[in-house]
Amino acid sequence: MARGYYHSILRLLYNALIFRYHRLLGNPLKPTAVSLALTHRCNSHCIMCNIWKRSSEIPDLQKRELSRDEIINLFSHPLFSDLVELDLTGGEPHLRQDLVEIVAGIAELKRSNLRRLKSIIITSNGLLPDRIVANYKNILGEICDSEIDLVSVSSLDGFAETHDAIRGTPGAFRQVTRTLEGLLKLQRTRPRFFVGLKMTVLPGNIDSLDAMLDFAETKTIFHIISPVFFTQARFRNSDREDNLALGPAEFQKIAQFYNHPELKFAYFYTRTREQLISGKRAGTALRVIITFSSNLTARSIPAK
Repeated sequence: MARGYYHSILRLLYNALIFRYHRLLGNPLKPTAVSLALTHRCNSHCIMCNIWKRSSEIPDLQKRELSRDEIINLFSHPLFSDLVELDLTGGEPHLRQDLVEIVAGIAELKRSNLRRLKSIIITSNGLLPDRIVANYKNILGEICDSEIDLVSVSSLDGFAETHDAIRGTPGAFRQVTRTLEGLLKLQRTRPRFFVGLKMTVLPGNIDSLDAMLDFAETKTIFHIISPVFFTQARFRNSDREDNLALGPAEFQKIAQFYNHPELKFAYFYTRTREQLISGKRAGTALRVIITFSSNLTARSIPAK
């Protein structure tokens, strides 16, 4: 783990030097990581997120989503030629009937504009096990020759009733564990397919940190366990901060958890622990977050 940690530090130092070099020269910077919200439709009702409310607030929400062709056109632009990592998120991405075609079309760009693309990450609430597993089977069949890693991240915020309550959806825990089991079975036959979970730490699950780590380690899946944060632009959840914000004692629990031997040299947890101690959230100069999938987004960048 230590070797990977120091490798990450050297890579960040290198990127920082490149950033300063281009900034001094006045060269435009291209993103190396992009997070694209494919939809704001969602079949969960999470207590720490208001994205799911958009469907009732905007009756024609689905019509505002970027089409598959608009998404491919977007990533065909030279602005994205340095892209290394693409995170497809939502809402719930698997509610898109054309998700397989979208990922296949992006992977096809590896031959032209996206030559540096290494990974496509799809984040999901895991509430549609049959559809999710079927989608990944089809995606893997489409991109098997692309040399792109496909990464699945399913939300798991606790066990049994705890997860159901946080997700505001009865049976959510049962569904997401079914999803994970199906994906793990698929992973055994696909070397470039990776399965993980993400836990959002809230007052209601703060005492489940060790149990979640044990669960992930037992299943041999990667894990992202991080505190809740509030942003009106992305999760539209500023109104939840008074009720769900973590206090000093809870942040202390997280900081202590990040000192676990399994996490001590893991880059993500090291950086998050430093941010908790300093009270500052680190930014990244070359990450773009496209938070609203309106037709305007695709047309604001002309085709090359």
